Amino acid sequence: MIDRPPESAVLGDFILAWHFWNHERPDLAARFLARLRTEMKGQDQILPRIKDDAAAFLFRQNIVSFGDPEQPRAKLLDGLEAFICHFPDCPEAKQARSLADGLKDLIQEENTNPLLTDEEVAGLPEGQQAVEIVRRFRNHELTSGAHVPKECLKKGEIMIPALIAALDDHRPSRTVSGYLHLESVGDLAARAINLISKKEFQNDSGANALASNPGKPSALKTEVEAWWSEYQTKGARQYLIEAVSAGGPDCDQLARRLLMEFPSDAGPAVVKCYQKLENATEKGNFIGNLYEANNPECIALLRQEMEKGETLYIREGAARSLQANGQDGATAAMLQEWRKITPDSETSDLIRFLSNSQDAEVIRELTEDMLLRPVAIRSIIIRELADAYQKSVWNRDLVTPPDIQRLIEEKIASMLMDDQEHWGLSGVGYRDPTVGDGAAHALSRVLPDRYAFDVSASFEERELARQRCLSAWKKSNGQESPPPADNPGKPVKHPDQITEVRIADQDLRNSATGKRLTALEGKQLDPDELVSIICEFSDKLPEGINGIKVRGVRISKPVGFKFTVWSSKGKHPEIWQSFNYDGRLTTPGKARFQSSGSCGHQDIGKPTRWIEWRSALEDALKAPSNTELVLRIGIEPVHQ
Repeated sequence: MIDRPPESAVLGDFILAWHFWNHERPDLAARFLARLRTEMKGQDQILPRIKDDAAAFLFRQNIVSFGDPEQPRAKLLDGLEAFICHFPDCPEAKQARSLADGLKDLIQEENTNPLLTDEEVAGLPEGQQAVEIVRRFRNHELTSGAHVPKECLKKGEIMIPALIAALDDHRPSRTVSGYLHLESVGDLAARAINLISKKEFQNDSGANALASNPGKPSALKTEVEAWWSEYQTKGARQYLIEAVSAGGPDCDQLARRLLMEFPSDAGPAVVKCYQKLENATEKGNFIGNLYEANNPECIALLRQEMEKGETLYIREGAARSLQANGQDGATAAMLQEWRKITPDSETSDLIRFLSNSQDAEVIRELTEDMLLRPVAIRSIIIRELADAYQKSVWNRDLVTPPDIQRLIEEKIASMLMDDQEHWGLSGVGYRDPTVGDGAAHALSRVLPDRYAFDVSASFEERELARQRCLSAWKKSNGQESPPPADNPGKPVKHPDQITEVRIADQDLRNSATGKRLTALEGKQLDPDELVSIICEFSDKLPEGINGIKVRGVRISKPVGFKFTVWSSKGKHPEIWQSFNYDGRLTTPGKARFQSSGSCGHQDIGKPTRWIEWRSALEDALKAPSNTELVLRIGIEPVHQ
């Protein structure tokens, strides 16, 4: 019995053919054998290929077993020895033998020197405690409640000698990551040293559990021993001051350690380190994490970068660190940044900062004119306000006062009926949600007793649920709000009749494209005509408009299609500028069809671009009309 399909299609077809042959289905067995021969076309040796693929698959199965805490080492060893017996010459045999040797050594050691209990370890001298803690790495696995490297972090530098001694230990732990990476005791020792020292070493751990022991110290062990000798000679304070002042790839972690352990001595070194950074992203990462930097030099640096940093990411990071250090002025500075924001600015961190301000006027200004902002920005504001509802995680974990909670609820509720979609956004159970979906989901997350919403429901169900959420908000605020009626519209004679075309902005409505779209009302949906409108728009962009998105929805009731159209404003493209095109069809619970990509503007208006989408729409319209269908078609510049 196997718990997952093999990666090899050849092996998979062979297993299925064997299965059906043994279950008296020679017709199906023959089908898979025929496909197997097609896959192996031009290769003479089919059985050796199947054997090699089977060996690779079974070896991976053995590796995965190490992550199962219910499997004792003796059983793991039996599995490896059986594998070696059946596949002695396969490419994985050497790794299997090395792994089996490691298991034998661990079993033999524990027979003569069992692992100690917590109580027994606690009674030992500190140095011996460290040795025993490192011995437990062999039992470390990702799903375990106890995280051994973090246990080392609590003990601190007293662990370093024992960890160095274990760096070249190739014997396996129970930590399996991915599908084939089995961490060794040495791998975990290296991780623990990094956690304690806050230093990034240049060499990787050479103690891979699948590799044989070379019999000499690894480059990593030599490097760590040299570092430890220098560290002991200079002492923690002097070593950290020099290391931070020198800069380097690990300077941000070392700087935070210096600030925590020697705050009065850290300022000049931190400033020197920052001045040596050249990359704006590195500067933003560094300055945005100076949470324990309440000394004159660091505060002066933070204020300077909040006001004059070269990027918004740096300025926002400096403001965040200033706020974390109890300094004033950060919120006012970031509100000024918000007032001068441009469409191409990276705003998510700034929105998070302002959402966590716990300042009513700031939140009101953040949410002012929301409908004029891009869909992605609206969605981020809703998400960040919801995250700040209980407490401001990004503002010293301050508990959010009731008046701010009511304001957050009000601002999120105001977006419930915003039905513009975030095209391309997807997750478990949802795809292309509307802004209102995000608002309803946010409210149901922070106030589940008041609001109910299922983001994975059909378009029709989500729209009705948003109306119920709005009714619940009005009711909780003393406003008259009868429950929404399930009345989608008048029945139509033909299920594909277009009963409504809503164009979201006036400029597009008055254009030739807008007039053609409006003229669709009352007509039966014609895929050719819809494609023709999109192509004409692409060839002759209206003034000040360079993108369009069209959504048509036919719910499960016989009320026809309702179309909604949005445009994106911007300058007209230059020759050869790339455009995205996107056409998709969805039914409840699945994406029925999607055709998307990019091409130069001179090609975006060609009808051939939409042949597959048009054909898929024709097929979808032939399906029973009591199944919800949502069509989407649009274009926009790659870089708006």
